[in-house]
Parts: sequence; structure tokens; C-alpha cells
Amino acid sequence: MDNFIKILANINLFKCFNEEELSKIFEQNFKLKSYLKNSIIHLENEVCNSMDIILEGDIIIQKIDAEGKVLSINDFSNGDIIGENLLFSIENRYPMTISAKSDVKILHVDKKLVLKLCKSNECFLINFLQLLSSKTLFLTNKITSTMKTLRQCIIEFLLYEYYKNSM
Repeated sequence: MDNFIKILANINLFKCFNEEELSKIFEQNFKLKSYLKNSIIHLENEVCNSMDIILEGDIIIQKIDAEGKVLSINDFSNGDIIGENLLFSIENRYPMTISAKSDVKILHVDKKLVLKLCKSNECFLINFLQLLSSKTLFLTNKITSTMKTLRQCIIEFLLYEYYKNSM
């Protein structure tokens, strides 16, 4: 348990707590699970009941279409959090499949514990909301960038550089 407490202490979401407080919070309220490389962690359309924190290893999020084509959306690794954006949603089903890209160790944090921490600790609540906001922006940018042509990407980059250097 001490191993994952040290990892949690270095994640922005849990910066409000010291290691002793984290040990107390996760005394009984945790589910630590290991997954072998290439195993499925969450299937598309599976209900999301926990916020998952990657303690070791790498995962990949993929969309598999009806023809069996696989589109890799993103990779996540140590310290990254998944499922927080689905946890309290009315449509709380995973829109894509999540698989282990390597051997992975994940801490599954129950929805009730996340809610309890949000209600009892304003700092945690703010960090949680920032995490949700950042994930929303990341996903929006990811979708937007995949829809652009190469020419549009180059123009956008040049405009960014122009405004950055002119200030």
C-alpha cells in the first residue's frame, strides 16, 4: 500500500493530502488490480463505476469499428487518470475500449469515495474540476486536430508562432 500512496502524493489531484492522510483515506477504500499486456481493462459500452489511476505501465484507448478497424486515440501512463470524466455522467459508459499496452497496475477509486472527497475537501474538489476541464480541452483539441488538413495545421502553427513572437 505504501508504494501507491507515494505515487498518489505526486499526482495533482491528491496534492491537498500528505502521505499519512492518503493512507487513512485509502485504508479500506481501494481496489488495486494488475492487468497483463494486451488484456482489456474496460470494454466499449461498459459502465464506468470508478476513477482509475495508472500506478505502473501504459494503457491505450482504441475505437474498434464494425469492420474490425482499430483507431488508436491516445496512450496513458504512470500517474494518469481515466474515467473521471464519465464517473458522474448520465451516460457513464466507456465510449471506447481501454487495453493494457504493457503490464499495468491500476488503482480503481470508487465513485462514492470520489464524491466523499469532493464534499469534504474543497482543494480536492477544485483539483477534480480542473482535471475534468483539462480532459475536456484535451479531447476537444484531439478531435479538432484530427479533422484538419495538413495545410490547416501548418497555417495554424504559423499563426501561433507569429502571435507568440509579436508579443
